[in-house]
Amino acid sequence: MSGAAGVMPPALLVAGLEKAFIAGRPVLRDVNIEVAQGEVVALAGANGSGKSTLVKILAGYHQADLGEISVGGTRLSTPVRPQQVRAAGVRFVHQEKGFVSGMSVLDNMCLGRGYAGTGRRIRWQAERADVATELHRHNVPVALDADVAYLSPAERAKLAIIRAMHTRPGEQRRTIVLDEATAAMAGDESRALGAWLRDLAVEQHLGVLFIGHRPEELREVADRICVLRAGRIARTFSAGEATDDGIAEALVGAPMQSFYPPLPRSDRSAGAALDVHGLAGGPVRHMSFSVDSGEIVGITGIEGSGFEQVPYLLFDPTAGGSGTMTVDGGQSAVGRTAIGAQLRRGVALVPSDRARRGFVGGMTIRENVVQPRLSRFRRAGFFSSERERSAARSVIDLFQVVPATTEAKLATMSGGNQQKVLLGKWLATDPKVLLLHEPTEGIDVATKREIFRILGEQKAQGRAVLIASIEYEDLAHVCDRVLVVGQGRLYTQISAREASGSDIMRAAYAASINGGTDRDARTVW
Repeated sequence: MSGAAGVMPPALLVAGLEKAFIAGRPVLRDVNIEVAQGEVVALAGANGSGKSTLVKILAGYHQADLGEISVGGTRLSTPVRPQQVRAAGVRFVHQEKGFVSGMSVLDNMCLGRGYAGTGRRIRWQAERADVATELHRHNVPVALDADVAYLSPAERAKLAIIRAMHTRPGEQRRTIVLDEATAAMAGDESRALGAWLRDLAVEQHLGVLFIGHRPEELREVADRICVLRAGRIARTFSAGEATDDGIAEALVGAPMQSFYPPLPRSDRSAGAALDVHGLAGGPVRHMSFSVDSGEIVGITGIEGSGFEQVPYLLFDPTAGGSGTMTVDGGQSAVGRTAIGAQLRRGVALVPSDRARRGFVGGMTIRENVVQPRLSRFRRAGFFSSERERSAARSVIDLFQVVPATTEAKLATMSGGNQQKVLLGKWLATDPKVLLLHEPTEGIDVATKREIFRILGEQKAQGRAVLIASIEYEDLAHVCDRVLVVGQGRLYTQISAREASGSDIMRAAYAASINGGTDRDARTVW
């Protein structure tokens, strides 16, 4: 205890923190955050607001220019080192979680902390008992021998938090920093994790700094919400007073008359740019629909209903799809068309798992942007670096990518800027049909609005856009029509101009109960 008798010191205190990488251009300015024991404090910020820099300072990766950090009432000496941060009781769980696919839950839980045993011998029985006890204590019923690759995002997040809380002899645990740990989760999963996390904070007397981007999630998870804008704490809300619009306005620094930008109305007289018949594969069974030129169509359902497989079945021959798809009058067999041929026909896919399927993190913006169309940059057997840089510069300028240099490596960039580059990379192929899966997953509200604006521009230019997403409210505002899938089949079609996100959600749950049919959504129902 410190201060007044009986008053517990904060689990984490950040006071007057400042940081500039270039003189005169501060990244953080007088940042003050306090997290009490048993409290969940959310930190929200748009891309470039300074969130990543703050987390790296807390971890000892970067050093602050001014200010101090205290953990449990004890000020950390400078320079702050990672070992010192851990010894003080601060743990970190990042978006990627640090799990190794193909390895069991037991082995992944031991990564970083080591195995029980002496010499070269591992005491497997003791190790299994120890991990099983931890999982039972925290109500996480997963099999120790299960491959982590097949766990849900929420299960992996819980395991990562439990692993981070493990202490060696003499160590303490006071604060957990969750850095976009729920970015890949659907709304129901993130809400359930939030309730679990709040209970954990109270039971273990932990301070939790929860870094997220979805306003509704922040309100449900946190006791207080701090909004970081341009390197400063612009506003702090209590959970009771916060609204989605209020958080969004604090993030962007301007009133949000409408979070969703106005989109041009669709003229279906242009005809179908994409016509799909009898699509099947995995959970998807005999699905037929069309998307007109200059139209945005959403496809949704509850998680696992099959809608999320549709973009991959159409684009990737290794996804195991069947059926036919016609693009601008040219028909082809689904599952038998190479990706290169799809690109030449004018079809492009923006996947949800950008780190694994969308780009190469160790490559630059320039290298990633030109990758799908290298032949266009080759003359007389040589590649033109000048033309490559020009193409990358066009993407940077259109999407306002930060940092605005063609040679920045994507692995060093924020999730929102990575998504901008990924979308720009495929738009640079000049597609007739753009397929997207969860295009706003893991990005902040300001970047989300920017991506919606750009999709509206693509619609105005006559492109056909198909968005597979579980974000019902987004679909209601961005799409012309929404196809609802249940048990692998189309259940109904909704005119998004006349429906709300709640209407689409109700249809998704009805579809999960009643299942779909073989109805043809290539015509208006």
